[in-house]
Amino acid sequence: MESLVWRRFAPDSGCVDSLGLAFEVEGKKKYSGFRSAKASQILSYRNLHGHGARFIHAPEEGIQHAHITYFKNPDRVLTKNDRLEIREKLKDIFGEVTEYPPDLAKVDKKVD
Repeated sequence: MESLVWRRFAPDSGCVDSLGLAFEVEGKKKYSGFRSAKASQILSYRNLHGHGARFIHAPEEGIQHAHITYFKNPDRVLTKNDRLEIREKLKDIFGEVTEYPPDLAKVDKKVD
């Protein structure tokens, strides 16, 4: 299970970074950035066995907080290979990490 932040409650990268840093201060994992994806892309994905991913709202960790976990097709066994396939697809859907702190060497500087 992984943690998610709803953009409805944290609309920009600064909000997400602030939440990640607060999570770090609480003694949880070190915050190093985030990945973005549209919920519809995640929820619509199903592998050949009909398994995918779903969200569980976790407001006890903050109104903006949710967890992502597996959606199991009730007619099939969810195997280790299914889980690996779903994780790899989620990496594709989420794309590259937006690093924190930003690597300033990668930021294009405009010269006036």
